[in-house]
Amino acid sequence: MPPESNPPHAMPDKQVGITGLLQRVIQDAQTLTRDELALAKIEVIQAGERTAAGLVMLVLGGVFVLISLGLLCVTAVVALAPLVPALWLRMLLMSFVYLCLGTLILGVCTAWLMQNPPSLPKTKRQAQETIATIREEVQHAR
Repeated sequence: MPPESNPPHAMPDKQVGITGLLQRVIQDAQTLTRDELALAKIEVIQAGERTAAGLVMLVLGGVFVLISLGLLCVTAVVALAPLVPALWLRMLLMSFVYLCLGTLILGVCTAWLMQNPPSLPKTKRQAQETIATIREEVQHAR
């Protein structure tokens, strides 16, 4: 069996002084901060990828909805022919109906997005905990 190796910053108890302990605390705090930043970066990237995938699906669905609405509008214009003989008036009526419908949908979606902004609560909480831990370590080292 190979002998157990000590971490690079481990020192025998007799050689560890206040300066050595302070250096270890600072190194550990730097390592912890770098690791937390790397983790936060990964979480942000993953959240961005999920958001991008959701947006792609939303856009694709929107394209199909627009095609369907166009066909529905043409059908409604043709169906209104017995009631409104002028084609221009039927087109104007349907344009107004779809304008009102689109404005309503846009308002509802905007209100929902304002109330539910994307967030990273886990990353924020972990960053706050890391800062508190570093502050404690620095205070104990003094």
